[in-house]
Order: sequence, then C-alpha cells, then structure tokens
Amino acid sequence: MRYPAEIYAKALFEALEEGKEKEEGKMLKRFSALLEKNGDADNFEKILSAFRKMIVKKYGGRFIALEFSGQPNGALVEKLSWLFSKKDSVEFRLRPELLAGVRILI
Repeated sequence: MRYPAEIYAKALFEALEEGKEKEEGKMLKRFSALLEKNGDADNFEKILSAFRKMIVKKYGGRFIALEFSGQPNGALVEKLSWLFSKKDSVEFRLRPELLAGVRILI
C-alpha cells in the first residue's frame, strides 16, 4: 500500500464532509481513480473499515458484533438491531463453532 488505510479514509471523510451533496458521486469516482492510480484498489476493504470507524467515532456510536451459530431469520435480526442506536455500527457474523444462540460483542 502506498499510503496507510487511515490516511485514505481521513482524506475521503474530509472531502465528503466539506463538499456538497450533489458532488458526492464525483468525489467517490475521483477517489476510486486515485486508488487505481496508486495501485491500492485491492485494499479497499481496509480503507472502508477505517472510514467506517471514523464515522462511528465522530457521531458517538459503538462497534457491535452479533455472532450467530446458524443462519438467522429476518425477524430475529430486526429485533436485535432495534436494541441498538442508529449511531452504532452493527455487524452480523456467522460462526458455526458456536453451539447455539447468539453472542453479542460490544
């Protein structure tokens, strides 16, 4: 990676924060072109993760992981998502090594 993921995330965050809503699409296209030019497009997942962390921290949210032993149904996911704030970043994971139920990591 030419630059760390946090640098890319911060640059994107600041550009989107300062820019106008109408220009977001153009900014994202330019950001994508920059990643391609620098050869860092393969690391997009790391950059996206760092970007998500910045947003959640800025708005006072928490990172929450819900780990399921099997494929959850939609009603269960909806009920569990309702427990948390809109500011929180809720991630759903499938963990077959769990014997039964749901594990909530905050």
